Amino acid sequence: MFGNLTQKTLKKFDIRGAVTGIIRNFFGQREDEGKIDDIWRSFKKRSREANLSTKKQNRDLIRTFTKDIQKSYSQLTAGALVVFNYTSLKGVNKAYMCVVVGAFGGNGVYNNKNKKTLRTNTLMSCFLINESTNLNTLATVVNVLLEEKIDERWKKYKPLTNDNEQDNIVEQQAFQINNQIDEGGMRALFPTTEFRTFLLNIGMKTMYKVDLNA
Repeated sequence: MFGNLTQKTLKKFDIRGAVTGIIRNFFGQREDEGKIDDIWRSFKKRSREANLSTKKQNRDLIRTFTKDIQKSYSQLTAGALVVFNYTSLKGVNKAYMCVVVGAFGGNGVYNNKNKKTLRTNTLMSCFLINESTNLNTLATVVNVLLEEKIDERWKKYKPLTNDNEQDNIVEQQAFQINNQIDEGGMRALFPTTEFRTFLLNIGMKTMYKVDLNA
């Protein structure tokens, strides 16, 4: 798994380590809440009985909780964690990890007509996950999104138009999660500098999803 990811990006940011960190934090928090998922119980039992090292446990985590996916509206919804290779319009190929969010009228994926070519592109809106992301806080956010503890409208990120009426930009996220994370905390976790949109129909290559509902 992840064998096709562009390696030069992994040297700067350990994507595999981030994936396993989020998975452990996610299920650890659910355990603290008294929620023991069958798949997590099975993983822990398997690791204990086989006396697996941390390195082997992490390999098992990635095999168990990640899968390759199609670039579809049903897969790329708010709260989804994805890892992928992407070739920019300048021809630069890199690996990325992100959390999909709702923006510009879509729940993660939306269509947008290119003003220059008049071609309609399929775009994915997301926040990049990198070495500065707090994985424990991220696990809390994803847990809430997947549990649907908040109204659908609060899964959207608020697009604002600047004074020049140019393209919309995301200035701030528009939801708070059960008072667990305030707006300042959300801005710290998802700074607007890390908001991205990717062209699914042009540059997107291999894509994996961290499937916490496996």
